[in-house]
Amino acid sequence: MNDLRTEFDSPNLPVVVGELGNGGPVTSGDMFEFRKAQEEGTRQIKNALFIKTTDFARPAELSPNTGHGHHWFGNATHQQFWTRKVTDPLWRGPDGSKLQITLKMPQTNRLHIVLQQNEWRSYRGQRWTYVCSREIEGADAQQTLTLDLSDFTSADGSPTSWAELDQLGLCAHIARRYEVYGPKVAGMGSNIASAVTRTGPVKARKSRCSLFLRIKSQVKQR
Repeated sequence: MNDLRTEFDSPNLPVVVGELGNGGPVTSGDMFEFRKAQEEGTRQIKNALFIKTTDFARPAELSPNTGHGHHWFGNATHQQFWTRKVTDPLWRGPDGSKLQITLKMPQTNRLHIVLQQNEWRSYRGQRWTYVCSREIEGADAQQTLTLDLSDFTSADGSPTSWAELDQLGLCAHIARRYEVYGPKVAGMGSNIASAVTRTGPVKARKSRCSLFLRIKSQVKQR
């Protein structure tokens, strides 16, 4: 840390130390001692803050990979949620259908729903990214979002068919061309936007998603 502050000529550079929280809460053992050392060490750093992360760990029995605590039990939803099920005829919406997403969100958050076309099938043509941004009011009960294809936009319009799409994503932050959705990562916003414009309207880089959601999604006909 001293090296970084010296390099950037910033002796009071703020520091955030994130707890190694994968695997969930523990009360003894090597992981417990390591986390304690992290916290105690952070207290010795001027202008530093220690952030606990174990509360974000989903229990193993509710996770895809119960034996991989070191990889958050295989939960990608701690950062973002992506699925390719929209390519499956069982899940793909027929013409005239709408997307319904059922979620439970205790606190008000802005959610960005992302549709990607030809993300995994580039042989079919240009790749496109369409975004629908919604501010979801916090509520204890489940809520259902109902979205039409026209709710998703890009610089070149909206998608025209569910059959052309091959990936659905839910994110708190997404960058597309020169547009950045959600809270910017300090010092990174312009870099992210620049990176996705180098080759024109191609796929948006998947970014951090701080929302923790349990989501049931399905496409229903009107």
